[in-house]
Amino acid sequence: MIVCSCNVLTDTAIRAALAGPHAPARVVEVYRQLGCRPQCGCCAATIQGMMREADSHRPATAESAAA
Repeated sequence: MIVCSCNVLTDTAIRAALAGPHAPARVVEVYRQLGCRPQCGCCAATIQGMMREADSHRPATAESAAA
């Protein structure tokens, strides 16, 4: 499914970026990691939701457990 029409970013590409070893912490970093920039911003809320979902499935690290 296309999440960002301006940059033609799919949910598959975004999820892959979020699952990588250098998972972006901010929406703008998702764009950067996928080689583009935000345009109209309509997809930002959807991407942020995908980031929250990815975080909820990521195992806790020793760093985050100590916080």
